[in-house]
Amino acid sequence: MSNNEHFEKPSKNISSTSDRPHSQSSVLTCVAADGIECEDCNLDKIIMCKFSKRQTIVFIICNTCYRLNALAIFYFIGSILNTWWMMWAYGLFIAITFFVIEPGLICSHCPFYAKEGKFLKCGGLWGIPKLWKYHLEPVKKWKKIAMLVVGFIFELIPLFGIVGNIILFLIDPHPPFYYEIILIITTIVFIGLAYYHLKVLLGSRCKKCPHFSCPLNNVPARYVQLFLNKNIVMRTAWEDAGLNSEMD
Repeated sequence: MSNNEHFEKPSKNISSTSDRPHSQSSVLTCVAADGIECEDCNLDKIIMCKFSKRQTIVFIICNTCYRLNALAIFYFIGSILNTWWMMWAYGLFIAITFFVIEPGLICSHCPFYAKEGKFLKCGGLWGIPKLWKYHLEPVKKWKKIAMLVVGFIFELIPLFGIVGNIILFLIDPHPPFYYEIILIITTIVFIGLAYYHLKVLLGSRCKKCPHFSCPLNNVPARYVQLFLNKNIVMRTAWEDAGLNSEMD
């Protein structure tokens, strides 16, 4: 959520049609409910509150190409130094981050995590096993900070690999010709994928994602309030957790 918008605590008295809560009290959020009636709600035009196969495929392809390209960087370093521990270590880091760290710190608080099934069904980490219990309350600050630190390191490591490739290129005045070409292509592709990945995330997804307490979420406060007004169980959990302090 944008920090320059004040989040007003939703009123307990909901009378307008646009703020009408969903009648399925057993459902934690409308996002988690399949086939729920949405005739009186137009938030799906503003928030990605329903699963989209097309958006999911685009994100998976983009993210997979991005990570494979990062692994390729360490592969080329390994081929020159005849050591592969960096490539395997980064591959393990990818697996631990996407299967354990991010789901535990952030994803387990997302409305999509509440959907039935043992695997996550969302436009991001689709298909990841749900190893953690679902938390209806917003993400705590320490979790946000921890995820930002992990994410910063996660994204920075491939850049160190690129710098390492350049240093190796400069140290060896006569590297194989194919290595020079591959180094240039890999670097250009990685930068392009990194730019597109950030553009998709911060420029589009994070402005529409219903995971409002994610540290990258940028949905305007008025739409968050409308969503919470329609999802009483979630709103109550957020109020009990200290809504205003969590969203500062």
